[in-house]
Amino acid sequence: MQKGVTPTCKKRDIGLTRIYVTHDQVEAMALGDRIAVLNNGRIEEAGEVLFHRVKMRPGMPILADMIDEKPILCMPGDVTSCLVCGHVFLPPMIRRMVHLPFVGNVRRARLSEAVVSEYGMRRYLPVKLVDWVAYPTFGGSSLITSIGHADGFVVIGEDEALTEWEVDVRVL
Repeated sequence: MQKGVTPTCKKRDIGLTRIYVTHDQVEAMALGDRIAVLNNGRIEEAGEVLFHRVKMRPGMPILADMIDEKPILCMPGDVTSCLVCGHVFLPPMIRRMVHLPFVGNVRRARLSEAVVSEYGMRRYLPVKLVDWVAYPTFGGSSLITSIGHADGFVVIGEDEALTEWEVDVRVL
């Protein structure tokens, strides 16, 4: 991001509409609450930013917005993070588009070991279910086996610790 641009644009609302032109998607999402795609000086598509940089691990989707009533979800680059973000965000977005409530498949299981969230982020811990016990499979965001061996996720809130007790498992 260019020096000086962010602090100036992020200052409190003073009742002015500001237009900032950039080729950097991340910069555009950080500065604006609406986005437009221009081609030869004409607006071809315009939309609204739904959220930007969700604090989650693995993951951190870069952006979600709506352009011409079509959802856009920019995903992280590594496979495990992309799959987790897809599982967390896509089903509710799709069901909302067709006006259906989101109903997830959740099972109760005993967590095999104590776990905590990391870095003050919501954590989606991949787990394998064996005889109603949830065993963590997470080996790192870049390891596809973290998700490949998982039957579901345990959601751990920011700054939360879970002990070896019953938890909800979101089944894949």
